[in-house]
Amino acid sequence: MDPTVTQKPLRLFEIDDQPFMPSYARGKVQELLMAFWTHRIPIIQPVTVAELAADIILDALKQYPGDMEFVICDFASGAGGPTPTIERVVNNIRKRQGNKPLKFLLSDIKPNLGEWKKHKVASPYIDYVERPVDAANPPPEVISGGRSGHGKKVFRLYCLSFHHFDDPLAAKILQSSMETADGFA
Repeated sequence: MDPTVTQKPLRLFEIDDQPFMPSYARGKVQELLMAFWTHRIPIIQPVTVAELAADIILDALKQYPGDMEFVICDFASGAGGPTPTIERVVNNIRKRQGNKPLKFLLSDIKPNLGEWKKHKVASPYIDYVERPVDAANPPPEVISGGRSGHGKKVFRLYCLSFHHFDDPLAAKILQSSMETADGFA
């Protein structure tokens, strides 16, 4: 019998997810995770992982007219993760193509407002949701179209966040993405 097929997957956890972890230490872990996305290993990596993610988003958006207004909403943003880098790459390319820049929203079940405010100051295209956001049951400002009130299409972004969710919750989040977003990666 092949244990890789018949056993439940091994679930690891991040120490910073534990309730006893002070917010200062949680922030430092989030900064380290962000560095993995936004820095490259010379010779081995020609570009950062965040730049690869930006290419995937741009490729997914090719099916829509360039002037269509999208909001890219990052769920489980932590300290911002790769989203500021992804935003810069995506919007620089869109501007060169003559398209409007896209707005990027940071969200998390445990918002890191201190870091997010810094990202918002650094880019006019980054904003955040101040209240906790449950990816399985998102608030109106992060869902697509008329239900949201903003009338824009929403593209959900999950940057290395699915390990936080057990299988039933992951299924709910994917179901919610299918029902309330126009795309996700």
